[in-house]
Amino acid sequence: MNKQKTGKPFYDKINESSFDSFGGNQFDPDYFEDVQNGYDPDYAGEAAAGAATRNEVSRPGQKMQINITISNPTAARQKVELFSAFFSWADIFKPEFVTGAYTAIPSLSTQGLATIGVGTVGWDQNGDLHHYGAALAASVAIGCGEYPYKSLLESTKTLPFRVTFLRIAVTTVAQLNNQITHFTRTFAGGYKQNQINVRSYKKPTQFQNLEVDTKTPFIIDGEKGLIYDLEIGEVVQIGMFINRWSRPQV
Repeated sequence: MNKQKTGKPFYDKINESSFDSFGGNQFDPDYFEDVQNGYDPDYAGEAAAGAATRNEVSRPGQKMQINITISNPTAARQKVELFSAFFSWADIFKPEFVTGAYTAIPSLSTQGLATIGVGTVGWDQNGDLHHYGAALAASVAIGCGEYPYKSLLESTKTLPFRVTFLRIAVTTVAQLNNQITHFTRTFAGGYKQNQINVRSYKKPTQFQNLEVDTKTPFIIDGEKGLIYDLEIGEVVQIGMFINRWSRPQV
């Protein structure tokens, strides 16, 4: 393992320097103490004896990237949830996501099966998640470019990852005003959240008026997720840049 003269792991120094450019926007860093606790850098890239998973760290100057696309072709403003695999809106009814005919009933629940896809949240054959409205109405959709979103969601139950920043591309200026909520909900009933103010990261001198890098690190695992409001007719592409992740041990 490469170390500095101080004896500190080399990639710890890289991590520290990367945080120098992160903006504030009232994002509470103490809340994300588990960013450090969840990934022990001294064991990154190694697996303990008998462990089912191992941690991986990106090389200096590089990050793994996954791209998620969310679309709202409906005639109403819609709220969507990303991740939160243990308590997903695809499995558990959450009234805060109901908008008119979009009643957010999990499609595989007894109630969802009775409606035959009308007003439900469920998966299509490609692994994209849809929030369906009335019969033949357009649906909100969440998909992933590199891996079926359904598979990605399931993997986070045992294979968490750490996002260093989001690259968000929108189609309307109004969408930039919508904050992203990162939240944790535990099986013991605990709940906590933080807001990512997307617009605060937009530089007045940048040329890409509809693209923003939100440099706020967070972890995604089975208990953690994101909530985002979508404007009418909006299509959002979210590039998630990941510098630490878990994978099965072989």
